[in-house]
Amino acid sequence: MPIYALTSPHSSRASRLLTALVLALLFVASSACSVIVAGKLDEKPAVDDDAGSAACTPAAACDDRNACNGADTCSASGECTPGTMMVADGTVCDLAGAAGAGICSAAMCARPRCGDRIVTAPEVCDDANANDNDGCKNDCMFTCQRDDDCGDGNLCDGLESCLVGLPGMRVCRESIAIPPNGMMCTKPGGETGSCMAGLCM
Repeated sequence: MPIYALTSPHSSRASRLLTALVLALLFVASSACSVIVAGKLDEKPAVDDDAGSAACTPAAACDDRNACNGADTCSASGECTPGTMMVADGTVCDLAGAAGAGICSAAMCARPRCGDRIVTAPEVCDDANANDNDGCKNDCMFTCQRDDDCGDGNLCDGLESCLVGLPGMRVCRESIAIPPNGMMCTKPGGETGSCMAGLCM
């Protein structure tokens, strides 16, 4: 090549183009996980994007420490899958490290309480309402245990009784047999009277 060709403006432009081309090839090669070593492409091992991304190995790593929402599992792709078989309400569970201190309620382990609709000792009923006359009082005890619990102190309107309702509730029932008029009774003040139309007169 003539010497003037190396020093001509065209030569400088060609050099810049060649440099740009080499840089572009190097960029493409590096993007393909390859490097240039001694003039040759040295292939890098392909990187598995999923390698090392597993969130659970083994399945115990998925345990959320809540025995009431079913068994948590580890999928083949390494992702934790929450349990789907919910444990029945009322099942005993461990609460805050205390064995058997809680019960399952709506898939959560909670401390037993009156009003959670789950009967746990010493409760005898739990209807989660404040009506004391529906068979279960708001302290989770029956409205009545025996007939004496239902008496209103007025013999002239009959004897009230304690009946077992459903489901297992105990409710007071007014008497359906009214004593005859004239039957002797005791007034609220202690005086003797007689029954008249269900009242002690």
